[in-house]
Amino acid sequence: MNFFGMFVKTLRWYVLCALFCTASLWAQEYPSKPIRIIVPATAGTTTDLVVRPIATKLTERLKWTVVVENRAGGNFMIGSRAVASSNPDGYTLLAAVGTLAVLQAAEQKVEFLKDLAFVTRTVNLQFIVIAHPSVPPNTVLELMNYAKTQPGKLSYASAGTGSWTKLAFEYLKQTTGADITEIPYKDGGFTPDVASGLVPVGINTVTGVLSFVTSGRVKALGIVGLKRSPLLPNVPTIGETGLPDFDGDTWQGLMVRAGTPSDIISRLNREVVSVLQLAEVREQFEKMGATVAGDSPEEFKKKFDADVSRWARVIKAANIKFD
Repeated sequence: MNFFGMFVKTLRWYVLCALFCTASLWAQEYPSKPIRIIVPATAGTTTDLVVRPIATKLTERLKWTVVVENRAGGNFMIGSRAVASSNPDGYTLLAAVGTLAVLQAAEQKVEFLKDLAFVTRTVNLQFIVIAHPSVPPNTVLELMNYAKTQPGKLSYASAGTGSWTKLAFEYLKQTTGADITEIPYKDGGFTPDVASGLVPVGINTVTGVLSFVTSGRVKALGIVGLKRSPLLPNVPTIGETGLPDFDGDTWQGLMVRAGTPSDIISRLNREVVSVLQLAEVREQFEKMGATVAGDSPEEFKKKFDADVSRWARVIKAANIKFD
């Protein structure tokens, strides 16, 4: 090998060492300034309330302020796009919501998702199927079988097209072959109508129906998810009552800009998961009707991809149109 060749080879080695050392030093020094968590919803919403205790505890652990910034609008897209176009340095995080998987499944304009990387799921948000006390069935499977004997006669209340309530109930119908007519509302405020008997069946968040269930004004037929709710521990999951592995709950999590160094993503994952394991944080989430997740980036991505696949099938089969 001539002198020039040896020089180039040596120079290349030094450059690689410098890059490796710089990346390692960057990860070791992280964080060295405040961190932002962008919430794509308004203050006071569940999306916002889940993030705030995490931000508080991260501030204590990292010794740098973790700021919560609300950027609502565009069906969670405005805040999500802001993170997707941020620097890939781990200082801007997204409070991601399960609706992003639905939007991708519905082939909406979410091209920015390719510019996001997974950190961890923070919580699973639970939904519950309820009915007026006069409705004979006492479990979700009984309800579906009852509906089969009276096709088209039963109806259920949902929060409208594209809502998680509609998707979850349509998923139930497709799984069981039941025929139940949707009564769409503009939001999730339909529980009083189920309690009055105006609509016989509904599906809503656990916190949205809690007082109605405990007072006996509606009856709980089953939790839409894989775990029972800490708020209603005596109410079984849909899986427990005859539909094994039925999973229709939604989630929240944290994402960063794609290209963020893996060491930084790993650090964020470790710190957030540690926060989620704190008893006081877990108790706060349980009061919101949420259960702690805290998975790895790889597990989070696997869950996201599975949701996209499932909801795409549901949307196509139900011919759901998004505006």
